[in-house]
Amino acid sequence: MEKIAIENVDNRRSNPYVVVPLVLLLAVLVVLRSLGTLGVTTFDSWATATRLGLAVMFIFTSLSHFAGTRDALIQMVPDALPTPGLLVTLTGLAEIAGAIGLLLPAFASWAGLGLAVLLVVIFPANVVAVREGIEINRKPATPLGFRLLVQLVFIASLLWATGWI
Repeated sequence: MEKIAIENVDNRRSNPYVVVPLVLLLAVLVVLRSLGTLGVTTFDSWATATRLGLAVMFIFTSLSHFAGTRDALIQMVPDALPTPGLLVTLTGLAEIAGAIGLLLPAFASWAGLGLAVLLVVIFPANVVAVREGIEINRKPATPLGFRLLVQLVFIASLLWATGWI
């Protein structure tokens, strides 16, 4: 009986449909909007709370470019591109810069557009991950159709929260 329970825990951990950055974004958004409802005026706007939630999410995702899952991210870089390690570092730095930009109202609009473009540019890495069976933290790559949907949610959220749509 204990072995079954352990296997179930492992199966939940390896569910490719649990996209941690999306869960993080939604959790931060709920917390910020709750604070806004309680009277914290900084968070009383959906757009502002979404922008700040996206900033937290991108800081979180940028960390993987420098630690823990870096090797898997390097493997995801399409073969046609040179210096995968450098590209992973540069995309991590771009995520950090974009997240900081989202926190600064004067730069938020351009940061949102830049991060949206970045998400489009890096999508082929997700294709490679699925095709080559690359795992991140022992979790299979998110199936492409679902990953595309999540990516579109991120892009739409960025563009909406920063005034592009």
